[in-house]
Amino acid sequence: MIHPQRSIRALRGNPRQPEGFQLLKNYRSHGGIVECANAIIQLLQRFPGAIDLLLPEAGVVGKELPKFFHGGGFPQGRNFFLSTS
Repeated sequence: MIHPQRSIRALRGNPRQPEGFQLLKNYRSHGGIVECANAIIQLLQRFPGAIDLLLPEAGVVGKELPKFFHGGGFPQGRNFFLSTS
């Protein structure tokens, strides 16, 4: 049972919305992955209320685009990872 005199609202008043902040520089992920994530975020932001509005992040590690494997199955992936060039 909740006692009104002991609730947080009774003790401190109405809670306020916390202020948000966003880290805009990603030091851990590859720049290509960060760019891919930014593209997904931009797509999701086209749907009102789907996610918070976010500024694009910037990666500091590399800028080469990530490689995606599709079709052909594992042999192509194996050649990519085992090649020496």
